[in-house]
Amino acid sequence: MKYIFYVICFLFISFSFADSAPAKKKKILPKSKKIVKPVAQTKVFPIVPKDTIKSLSNLVNSISGLINNPGLAKTNYGIAIYSVDSNKFCYTHNHQLPLIPASVSKLFTTFSTLNYLGSNPQIKTTVYTDASQISSELNGNIYIYGRGDAFLSINDLELIAEKIKNLGIKKINGSVYCDPSFFDKEYNRFKYSGDLDEVEPVAPVTPLSLEKNTITVVASAGAIGGKPVNIQIFPNSSSIIKVNNAIVSAPARRKPSKGKKRADNMINIESDEIYPNGTQSYGDTNNDFAMLLKPKNVSKKINPTKKENRGGLSISSSLSPEGKQIITVSGSLSANSSVTKYFTIQNSDIYVAGALYDRIRAAGIQIKGGIARKKMSESGKKTIQLVEFSRPFSSMLNIINKFSDNFLAEHSFKLLGGYINHDNNKLGATSYYAKLFDSLKIPFAGCQFNDGSGLSRRNRATTETICLMLDKAHDLSIGKYLDSSLSIAGRDGTLRKRFKYTPAEANLRGKTGTHSNVSALAGYVKSLDGETFAFAFIFNGSNVGLYKQIENTIGTLISQLNRK
Repeated sequence: MKYIFYVICFLFISFSFADSAPAKKKKILPKSKKIVKPVAQTKVFPIVPKDTIKSLSNLVNSISGLINNPGLAKTNYGIAIYSVDSNKFCYTHNHQLPLIPASVSKLFTTFSTLNYLGSNPQIKTTVYTDASQISSELNGNIYIYGRGDAFLSINDLELIAEKIKNLGIKKINGSVYCDPSFFDKEYNRFKYSGDLDEVEPVAPVTPLSLEKNTITVVASAGAIGGKPVNIQIFPNSSSIIKVNNAIVSAPARRKPSKGKKRADNMINIESDEIYPNGTQSYGDTNNDFAMLLKPKNVSKKINPTKKENRGGLSISSSLSPEGKQIITVSGSLSANSSVTKYFTIQNSDIYVAGALYDRIRAAGIQIKGGIARKKMSESGKKTIQLVEFSRPFSSMLNIINKFSDNFLAEHSFKLLGGYINHDNNKLGATSYYAKLFDSLKIPFAGCQFNDGSGLSRRNRATTETICLMLDKAHDLSIGKYLDSSLSIAGRDGTLRKRFKYTPAEANLRGKTGTHSNVSALAGYVKSLDGETFAFAFIFNGSNVGLYKQIENTIGTLISQLNRK
């Protein structure tokens, strides 16, 4: 009887334990919070070879189903897909609707500039003289005339000086002038765009620039206190005035700190007075490439003439009444330490003239006069070309489109405008757009451009116009330059991380565009059966992440087409 009692107790406890096992609790939200149903997202999955689209009608149905998405309810967007091989549109949706293209604007800039420059596009910097003849003793002035070469360097000026020397010139009885008249006088993108808000600053866009309009100032202190601080300026120019009132101070004694080790008496300013070229938020710039253009130790932007004092040392920039740039260094710098700072070149044309003056003298040629700004037309004399330095436009083009560089895109825009209208480069460039597209019978109605980079929110383009422009480029001699400048999906540029593990990888080539309320993509892609398609997608709205997913999916769908 006792054993039966124990069995009953055991069974009772077992069932009680089972009933008391904790149930899965539901998450209880506070009453004040509403449950928001997430917007459906379109994801791209790896595509295997057997997943193909057998007809255009299947492609159209797939895209139509894709854009039937709640996330596009408040979005203005246009889609166009054009068969380059059969010369017809295969799919359109709002393809004639003018939309904000963001950095896809760069396709219009580069396509138009390429058309104007011709089959061998070059950017030229020329040196002229108003002397009556070229001889060992040049009785006249020389003029350096730039056309927007954003990559002009000290090495290039040395080459120009060497070419002048090779003409047999040993003495110049005149001055070295810079002539900036190829561009109009407005170098600020924000001002010539006419925008009301500045999406992002761009460095001055000038016809004559040197080392991307950046001055590097290095202050270094030796080991002996009381001695002057050593100041180095790159690039150096006779147009710069160096004022050095800084001295070396004895290193302060410090107790060894525990934890992370650091060098004593070392001042390293990780900032700059400039907004460095190659660093930008908009325009889909690739951060890896931005670091190549960015001066070392630059991490943020500061006012171009602001003084900054770290450790008792002050370095500042100002302009003299003659337009020369003054670099003033004062205070003290601890022994065995250094500081590097960067400034925007304020009068870049005079700076270039001064640097060329130095290079000519270094080549062994005497110069009687000085440096200044002067138009060749003001001399009242006929000018003769001495030397010309050319750089392939492709060196700028590839960076503009592949890495979406705004600074270089604006140089291309002003370069084109300068050839058309010296007094108003923006009007010159945009009027050429309209004339060119009309001659090519490409619809341009509704398209509007205020800059070359696409930073302007007032720019407008249609996906129809973009596709037809890409189709026409494919047939022209300049098409090889434009095509090779596009980012390759999954490989480089702004598409380096997109279209991975799909048939579009290493196949699709395109130009991206991004603002806080814009996503766009345009370019070329081949189907599985080898047909070439031009495409353009522009989405204007708040769900940029979703738009890019849809762009990726449509690009992949086109690459899956196999009608054979």
